[in-house]
Amino acid sequence: MKCVTLLKLCGLLLVVSLGCGNEPESGEVPTASEDGGDAAGGFAGTATGGKAGNASGGSAGSIAGGSSGKGGVGGSSGTGATGGTSSSGGQGGQAGVSGQGGTGGQPVCTAETCPDGCCSTSGECSHYGCKWYGVPCEASACNSMGCDNESQCMICEPGGMYGTLCHACEPDCAGKACGDFDGCGSRCEGTCPSGQFCSVALGKCEAVCNPVTCPHGCCTAEGKCAAGTTDDACGESGKACAPCPSGGGWCIPLPGQYPGHSPGGACQACNSTTCPWGCCSTDGHCALSASHTECGHHGAPCVDCTLAGGPCVAGWNQGSLGNTSCTNCEPSCAGKSCGDSDGCGGACEVACAPGLVCVVGRSTIADGCHACGPLSCPEGCCTPDGACVRNDNQHPHACGWAGAACIDCGNQACYSTGCGSCGGICMGATCMLDGCGQLCPGAANSCGGGAECKVIQGKASCQFGSPPCDSVSCDGCCDGGVCKVGNLPQRCGSGGVECSDCVLKSTTCDTVTRTCLGCTPDCSQASSCGKSDGCGGVCNAAKGGTCPSGSSCDSAGSCVCNQASQALCPVGFPNTTWQCIDVASDPANCGGCSNQCGAGAACVAAQCACPTGQHYCYLQWGCVDLLHDPEHCGYCGMKCPSGVSCTDGLCGSCPGGMTTCGSECVDTATNAKHCGQCNVACASNQCAAGKCVCPGATTACGTVCTNTDVDPDNCGKCFQACSAGQSCVGGQCQ
Repeated sequence: MKCVTLLKLCGLLLVVSLGCGNEPESGEVPTASEDGGDAAGGFAGTATGGKAGNASGGSAGSIAGGSSGKGGVGGSSGTGATGGTSSSGGQGGQAGVSGQGGTGGQPVCTAETCPDGCCSTSGECSHYGCKWYGVPCEASACNSMGCDNESQCMICEPGGMYGTLCHACEPDCAGKACGDFDGCGSRCEGTCPSGQFCSVALGKCEAVCNPVTCPHGCCTAEGKCAAGTTDDACGESGKACAPCPSGGGWCIPLPGQYPGHSPGGACQACNSTTCPWGCCSTDGHCALSASHTECGHHGAPCVDCTLAGGPCVAGWNQGSLGNTSCTNCEPSCAGKSCGDSDGCGGACEVACAPGLVCVVGRSTIADGCHACGPLSCPEGCCTPDGACVRNDNQHPHACGWAGAACIDCGNQACYSTGCGSCGGICMGATCMLDGCGQLCPGAANSCGGGAECKVIQGKASCQFGSPPCDSVSCDGCCDGGVCKVGNLPQRCGSGGVECSDCVLKSTTCDTVTRTCLGCTPDCSQASSCGKSDGCGGVCNAAKGGTCPSGSSCDSAGSCVCNQASQALCPVGFPNTTWQCIDVASDPANCGGCSNQCGAGAACVAAQCACPTGQHYCYLQWGCVDLLHDPEHCGYCGMKCPSGVSCTDGLCGSCPGGMTTCGSECVDTATNAKHCGQCNVACASNQCAAGKCVCPGATTACGTVCTNTDVDPDNCGKCFQACSAGQSCVGGQCQ
């Protein structure tokens, strides 16, 4: 059995666990044959007392036992205590030596011990969301999804076209001291005495600027901590600030251990590695705060969205805000090089010269053409000619990972680590190939919902219904809409044509070429290109395949329009014909067949284009002004509340003190659907003074009206729940 005693040493309250079996009582001295009691070694630790000593208190650390007493394991290190004197120990007893300090303990969560996270109620440092410098986790206005591109705190509420409306959290530092919590995930930078500066990282005033007091910035000549991200004062991790030399690059914020928590800056050229959370302006700066005139992501060239047709908006990317670009802008990379601006805030990923790989949007290597290797091809392998082949387990002849040289697995499966046996990559009865071109065992029944697991163009996928038998889905020939291998005498053919009966032609099927032996192809019929030549093959240019007017049959058996800007499109219904249409300028077939432009839009260079100052919002809405149209404010279809104007792509404030809740202006003092705040609905459908009003003797607990006299989940008062098995009687748990 253990006894617990509280000791107050040097202003610290220590919990001491003493053995209560054979231990001497207070004031007694153990003899040489008795063990001293367990004593706490620092914070939450224990120490076993040695023999023949008298335990006396240690200063803010472990309480040592007698000779060779062991300090508490799991506590914070403390100073050794003096042992008992020979007069206080047993006869002839030696003086006790200092106890061993505790090791491995959990430090107290403070701004010093938790600079990159927040402190939970249990005293642990948590690295999540956008809370820093040891602020209280539970008290922060942020949530794990409410951070912007720089991991700064934002407030997100339900509403809007995409279900969430976010706005920047406004810090509250009025009248607060240095280090006080600002309510937005950080600490206030309050005033300090002369000769000192406010170290936000430590949450207190400091006199000396160094890596400890200024871990996220640099030290100025005046001895103060600066952000370290300006051209005239650039630096990191408490080092001296220095201006960027002329022509030596701009001060770029460096990535920290956690996104957005930069240690400062360095003079570097702006690219995807030095500016992963923003775009590079024309003068080489890294623009982290997206604006309508400087918009983009992953170090791509910044774009002026006022010229691109829409405001700058940060979209969601894997749970966090990212991919900042001009709203609904159509990227254009025709004729551009790898890494060039796509016109919308991103970079073009197009083919490079032979032997080089196009890399875009990676924080480990700058955008542009690079030799194939670990940085340019991290998810695949490099072929002998310098190409990068992504490892999707379906390339057995080009297998590898992390930019290593590709190896040929032959008929074996391709793993990320090398070659393996067929079927080894199958994970249960999922719809996938085994690495050797065959479906995994049981895959045919793994899709559910009436779908089937099928292989189309070398990939396994769940398909609803049978795909049409054509050259895309069938390598053999089609017999009544069903794909056959095409190597039988009565079902001979390839390329998805109708099967030919070689027996009727008094011959048989060549199982290699899958054509009828000695058969003369016939492609004289109208529009024969791509159809069966009567012998199991496809009518093409060499066989005299014919096409509609304005087009010609190529060697693969496809009709191609004679003019590069045209495409064969279906015209008319139900008597459809195929005609060559100029998809570069036809608003009914803009960029492709049947791609119709919306109201007010013209087809320019194969894209639906709007007049200057307007943006294309699909066929549904056509051309709109996203900067000023309250029906499409900032986004296509983003409607402002009735009577609220749209300025610079943002809805204005509601009139008369009303609150914006989604696309409505409401009075949260009386609105039963938005009582007190947006989306708080009253069960009683009554709201007064911003609180739900419940009928009779019931009380509003959140959005529920309940009787706190008998409700075990709200017994006596709201949210006071009774223990399991208890009832609530008269507002008391029994």
